[in-house]
Amino acid sequence: MSVSRKGDVNVHLLFRTGESSESIYHTSQGDFQISVHTLLCNIHADEQGGNVELHYQLFLNGSAVALNELTVNWQRMAE
Repeated sequence: MSVSRKGDVNVHLLFRTGESSESIYHTSQGDFQISVHTLLCNIHADEQGGNVELHYQLFLNGSAVALNELTVNWQRMAE
């Protein structure tokens, strides 16, 4: 799974369970090297909705700075 953010801050993050990936976090104050180590990335989806469960560790300039969990649920709305 990948996540991109564009605007005042620009970054592209890649999440694969058990893997690490590096990126550059672009801000108006300068650029920062970040990496994420994905502990869990589960995605379930069908015609009615789905969910994503993501657990990852965030590193800034090589130092661990956060352990994060993100859950997103969605469902199809009635027409």
